[in-house]
Amino acid sequence: MNGWSDYLAIGAALQKAWPDVDVVGLDNGDLAGKLRSLPETDGFGPVPEKASFFFAVKAAWLKARQPTEADLPMDALL
Repeated sequence: MNGWSDYLAIGAALQKAWPDVDVVGLDNGDLAGKLRSLPETDGFGPVPEKASFFFAVKAAWLKARQPTEADLPMDALL
């Protein structure tokens, strides 16, 4: 990861660590705690406090939940 602006990598790490969390219902304080606890974010400094940051992280986390074509059975692609 390249810092707090690497939203897709952060989202993927959150999905790996907490695959069953209700992302939409998660408040920003709880999300900040999860971000601080990720080993991948060690050394990033303080978690940004802007609402737009949390929105981008949640969007990336939800994107990480979407299956890729490689995850789908062949008949789903036809």
